[in-house]
Amino acid sequence: MKQLYTALAALCLSLTSQAQLNVLYVVDTDIDSAGNANLTTALTNSGHNFTTFDAATMVASPTFATDMSGIDLVIWYTGSNGVDLQLWGGMDTINQELYQYLNSGGALWVIGNDFLYDLYDAPPVYFNSTDQAAVLFGIDSYDVQSYGNDSNEGVPQMDLASGHTITDQTPLTFVWSTLWWGDGGTPAAGTQVVYEMGPGTYTLSGYPSATYFDNGTYQVLAYYFNAAMLNTQGAVDEAVKDVLDYFQTVGIKEEASKIRFHAYPNPVRDQLTITWESQTHVQQIRLIDNTGRLVIDKTCSPGTVSQTLDMSALPAGVYHVSVSDTDGNQSGHHIVR
Repeated sequence: MKQLYTALAALCLSLTSQAQLNVLYVVDTDIDSAGNANLTTALTNSGHNFTTFDAATMVASPTFATDMSGIDLVIWYTGSNGVDLQLWGGMDTINQELYQYLNSGGALWVIGNDFLYDLYDAPPVYFNSTDQAAVLFGIDSYDVQSYGNDSNEGVPQMDLASGHTITDQTPLTFVWSTLWWGDGGTPAAGTQVVYEMGPGTYTLSGYPSATYFDNGTYQVLAYYFNAAMLNTQGAVDEAVKDVLDYFQTVGIKEEASKIRFHAYPNPVRDQLTITWESQTHVQQIRLIDNTGRLVIDKTCSPGTVSQTLDMSALPAGVYHVSVSDTDGNQSGHHIVR
């Protein structure tokens, strides 16, 4: 049995260190050539595989069947553009192709100053659970814009928020002394804050300006500011590599299995919820740390469709959730605490 856990740990480490993401880089701006060049360089330097789709030039969104099927992560760059974005279907509507990708288990990273403004105009705007901003980003409101709501000052930097493992890069500063038209909002329950406006002396200090949303089906990281225009190319490289490495660890699609289950939230702080369909007869759930040690072993009662694992006492790190059914099939996901 110990050999099995050691093998699983080796598999986790192998997937983490060797598997490369397949990334689709969508350019949804025709006014940010410098930012586009910076991101292209950073993607090249990251070592991951990427394909570029120029939505601004083509005046079209990528389609699921042709462009997004089989993609691990879509990076959608809007830069400083806030007009007729293909993110919103080019006409402030629902991008059905993007949602088809996300609902297949996709992951999305949106980067730009004005993509909320394009759909909702100036803040404040408050969302119900069916509004696109709530469904896509997991936010309750769009509250402020730098420059527009800070007496024309602009935000000097973005400060790292606590409680996540996506990146440790902080602060983020820009090629300008301050960034204009970066957005701040309020996350819904369960959505993580990644960056906040700063520093502490800034008028809008503390407003969340980057969020991470995992609803159990898809994952969306949103930088509501132009992160392609950080103060050096090295800073852009670091920002991109951190995010890609994160999705490589926890967001890459699992190998097809007869067992289909969801484990969320991911990353998890205390309680990890695992759910599966009623026709799946899950018998055993095991949680294994990155040394191969079995840390949680749960036997599931017949007819159950969910299980909660208490991870509050476990150290931070990467874990492997292994689920087996009554027919001997197994499947697994990576989880970060």
